[in-house]
Amino acid sequence: IDACYGFCDIRQFTDTTECLEEEVMVFVNNIADIVHNAVVQTAGAPNKNIGDAFLCVWKPQPIELSNPNPKLTYADRALCAWLTVIEEISASPALARYKKHKKIKKRMGGNYQVKMGFGLHIGWAIEGA
Repeated sequence: IDACYGFCDIRQFTDTTECLEEEVMVFVNNIADIVHNAVVQTAGAPNKNIGDAFLCVWKPQPIELSNPNPKLTYADRALCAWLTVIEEISASPALARYKKHKKIKKRMGGNYQVKMGFGLHIGWAIEGA
């Protein structure tokens, strides 16, 4: 299938997890909730969570297939999802509290922010197991 494949990961994850210890799952789940919602809202599909990383896929929608250049349409949806993730992580009160976490402040300074890295690729892949 032709699709747009997106990959994003949590930056400074190793340092953050060493500070958070048993709180790390709540931290990752807060981020996963934002990523998954943004992807689904743009008609994409979260495909796999791999620790600090998320793989997502946006397939062309039937209406997009009649578009002379459908890749722009589903690539645009993917890009919109990543922009939404950036906005929502910055605005999240649940994630903002990590700026004040004692161990994080001690290890990474007072300017800590949850940051993500993003990538997108358009191409083909084999779908299924």
